[in-house]
Amino acid sequence: MKRLRILFDRLPGNLALVILLTLSCIPFVLVPPLNETPVRIILGLLLVLFLPGYSLIAALFPRKDDLDGIERIALSFGLSIAVVPLLGLALNYTPFGIRLVPILVVLSVFTVSLAVVAGVRRQGLPEGERFVVVVDGWGQWLGCGGDGSDGGRSGSGGSVGEGRGGGLA
Repeated sequence: MKRLRILFDRLPGNLALVILLTLSCIPFVLVPPLNETPVRIILGLLLVLFLPGYSLIAALFPRKDDLDGIERIALSFGLSIAVVPLLGLALNYTPFGIRLVPILVVLSVFTVSLAVVAGVRRQGLPEGERFVVVVDGWGQWLGCGGDGSDGGRSGSGGSVGEGRGGGLA
């Protein structure tokens, strides 16, 4: 238990949340009174459609300047939709087959292990270069100024379509 506490102390908050959501999905899928609640559906959808891709993106792009927040979210959905069927295909060729428990175990191990790898990769970076989720500046993280502006990233002229996040062209 002490090792688990040390791991969560060193992991960034968003990766610890990914691990927590992934591990909390297991009892909500397997335990009979819990698997009849709507929480099972919510956690299951997160585990299938978002969390594997998010942990993969976090492992591949640990720097804050690698991707914008909206790019991370979009790629997380896209990679999850691409990776989950591949994991299912690999499971098809094992003696376990494509059933609920093997899929849950494989997705959980994949997601948690990549979140840990992402945490280790971030720890190897200087603190100023690490990607962190800032809740106060959610608009800045998503690529806008929070007030609907582009956060000053459209360049000096400010014309539409200029630079990254310059608006719709």
